[in-house]
Amino acid sequence: MTNPPDGTPAPEPLAMARARSGPQRAGALMVLDDLRQVIDADRRLVEAILPWRLNDRTPCAGWDVQALLDHLVSVNCVYGALIRGDPPPRHDPRHVPRTGFGYTGGDLLEAFSAPGALQRGVATPLGELPGSVLAQHVVNELVVHGWDLARTLGQPTDLVPEVASHVLATLTEWKPIFRHLGEACQGDEQPAPHGAAALDRVAAILGRTV
Repeated sequence: MTNPPDGTPAPEPLAMARARSGPQRAGALMVLDDLRQVIDADRRLVEAILPWRLNDRTPCAGWDVQALLDHLVSVNCVYGALIRGDPPPRHDPRHVPRTGFGYTGGDLLEAFSAPGALQRGVATPLGELPGSVLAQHVVNELVVHGWDLARTLGQPTDLVPEVASHVLATLTEWKPIFRHLGEACQGDEQPAPHGAAALDRVAAILGRTV
């Protein structure tokens, strides 16, 4: 496996995942259901954004709402292309309207739902990974950025409790993966209030003030 550009070794969880033959059926169904839930939750948030909120700052450092929307659409398009084996999309996400998250999210879910997609090896900057690992990474991305958007808009942040619990259970392993893939969604871990919901705890682990 080729190491990332900074020369540091690939995270151990990825090396382990690369060697797996693929998920059991129950695990595959769970990650697809998680992906479906978080796309739907984020879509509802995105479609409720009023135009004058696009310049509001978000908890994701350096990004306003518009930049966060651009990133969400890019996640849908880039990872949908990866799992299909297509070239990276050449569109500028800034030219995609808010409704674009819904249809690109639908395309993403369709790509990961294709027969064999979760078992197939996918070429990534960290080497070949099972589609199931890529799908979980996308779930993690959409979960934490959904929290960013909900927090910015003053909406409840406990968006997808069951999905957030799944993400929380393995987040310690996934933090290095975010870093190696260059995702702008994490900072230094922050404390979470006692009794915080799973998604609030996820956000705190990834550097958000809860």
